[in-house]
Amino acid sequence: MRHSTRPLALVPVLLAGVAAVVGSTCCGPSDLERQYGAYVSVADPLLEQESERWDRIVNLIKKRQGDAAMPRYYAYLRETALPYYTEFRDAVLTIDPEGARLTEAHVELVRFAEARLEFLHLESNGEAVYRRASEDGSLIAIQTLVQEGEMLRIAYLKSVGDDVPDAKFGEMFQIIDPFTSRYFQPMQQQLVDPSEVQVRLRSHVIPALKELQRRKFGDSEQDRLLKLCIAKWVEWHELLAKTCPLLQEVMRTKTNSEQAAKDAEAALGEFLKHLEKIRLDR
Repeated sequence: MRHSTRPLALVPVLLAGVAAVVGSTCCGPSDLERQYGAYVSVADPLLEQESERWDRIVNLIKKRQGDAAMPRYYAYLRETALPYYTEFRDAVLTIDPEGARLTEAHVELVRFAEARLEFLHLESNGEAVYRRASEDGSLIAIQTLVQEGEMLRIAYLKSVGDDVPDAKFGEMFQIIDPFTSRYFQPMQQQLVDPSEVQVRLRSHVIPALKELQRRKFGDSEQDRLLKLCIAKWVEWHELLAKTCPLLQEVMRTKTNSEQAAKDAEAALGEFLKHLEKIRLDR
């Protein structure tokens, strides 16, 4: 999420260039050159400090991968990051660029500062959701069951080899795939309410999988693996029916934070493009 190059890293060189130009001509710098030098002398220190602060946040996010409700992360957000980024946003708003081109560039810097602050507010507000998810434990179980179901699917297909899979295998995915594409994935995208997902699970998907589970299976290794695979997907869908409202809350929280982070990166990218073009034209 962080920008790959330090903002305005060329400023010392550029300002040295400004001084050289001033010393070599009786006319002095152009208006654009003077405006640019004045602007970066204010903006560059702010962005240098912000980059260092963002590095610390990114490092904490990495450490948080195993525990979305990590107390240390949220303590840092409340006590350090949010106060700093509020001041950073306010400082950016006080910059008064001179000239139309720098004013246009500055719009993107303001957008960047506001998106960074919005990201931190969204992250902080998501603490309660992630804590409930962490304490509940069912979301971790959902991830584990998906992995186990996939491992059993692969093991079954390997055991079949070049033979045709049992018809029950195809029937299982004729139940699962439409549900995934029409209900589960849209719920992840906040397009379907979790209550609709629960109704579909309880009225169709789970009964159909359980009926398939009651069918007759042979005693071969293939049949044993297929039976285990179907049982695992029954277990996963039953757990999902209980927890999909909480799951959607977590996904919504994560999606909103990620969007704010992307907005900040996009704004910073546009700001640096504007500034680079001004630098070349001055």
